[in-house]
Amino acid sequence: MRLGMTQASIFSEGFIGSVSFQGMFLEGVEAGEAITALDVCFIETDEKAYKLNSTMSTKENLTTVMALETLASGGVGRFLLKGIVKDPSLSYTAGSEIEVPSSSGQAGEVAT
Repeated sequence: MRLGMTQASIFSEGFIGSVSFQGMFLEGVEAGEAITALDVCFIETDEKAYKLNSTMSTKENLTTVMALETLASGGVGRFLLKGIVKDPSLSYTAGSEIEVPSSSGQAGEVAT
C-alpha cells in the first residue's frame, strides 16, 4: 500500500499523559473518523485511519496502527506502527492475550 503524504519515523518515543510509547511511527495520517488517543486503527485504501474492531473479518492485509493523539475526522496526526506502549493505569496479567474489542476502540486483556 502506498501512503501518500505519510512519512515513517524509524524510532521515536513520547508520552500521552502517564502513558509512554516508543517505536516506529507514521506521521501525517488523516483520520477518516473521530479517533481517540490509543485507539487501535487501520489504514484504509483511501489512506485514512479508521477504528478497528474484531468483527471486521472481510478486511485483509490491513496496516494496523495505534493512535497517539485524539483526532477529529479529517484531522492529521501520528500513529504507532510497531512498538511498545506502557500504561501504568492498566494491570494486565503477564503473558496474557490482548484483543481488539468488538466495538471500535482501545484494546484490552482477553477475559479468562
